[in-house]
Amino acid sequence: MPRKLASAHRPHEDKYTTPTVEPLSAVDIGALGLITPGTLTVGTLSQAPPTSCINAQGRYSGFDNELLRAIAAKLGLKVTFAGTDFSGLLAQVAARRFDVGSASITATDARRRTVAFTNGYDFGYFSLVVPSGSPIAGFDDLTSRQRIGVVQGTVEDAYVVETLHLQPVKFPDFNTVYASLKTRQIDAWVAPPWRRSTRCARATRR
Repeated sequence: MPRKLASAHRPHEDKYTTPTVEPLSAVDIGALGLITPGTLTVGTLSQAPPTSCINAQGRYSGFDNELLRAIAAKLGLKVTFAGTDFSGLLAQVAARRFDVGSASITATDARRRTVAFTNGYDFGYFSLVVPSGSPIAGFDDLTSRQRIGVVQGTVEDAYVVETLHLQPVKFPDFNTVYASLKTRQIDAWVAPPWRRSTRCARATRR
């Protein structure tokens, strides 16, 4: 495991509070403009535990999805989940294919220009995942000579490009980038902090 993770600096200002958010008790269901009246149509990921995944029973689960179920129940709404890739999720929400995107999505200024966000309810840091025996010990060891994997469209993708000023190898989903790391097609993966397991059943049985 890399050791020098403190070199991955992130801003400390609050970017995750949305002033226009209303409490559930004040939400007007009729004004939501749902794709299907009475139903919350959710785009999510099938392989990103513990936040969004399909569990051993074949049911969409994970923290984000169970939170959405609880919110929908309080609002008297049904929930329908559909799987997609993260790289296209926000565009699909903006295009009204989904009412909501559920995938541990970080609020950024660029994303707020196309979709709306709730207040932040979770936090995390970037992880650096490398093969066993790798000389890479931290973010400051990453160079342009290495193949650095990210999932396209994530904040990890933006961090590598905009902060580290490197050009990563972009993948459509977490399983693909993880498989590429295991077979050493890439040298490192800049990942979310919760990428500890590739199976929802394993991640949720704690």
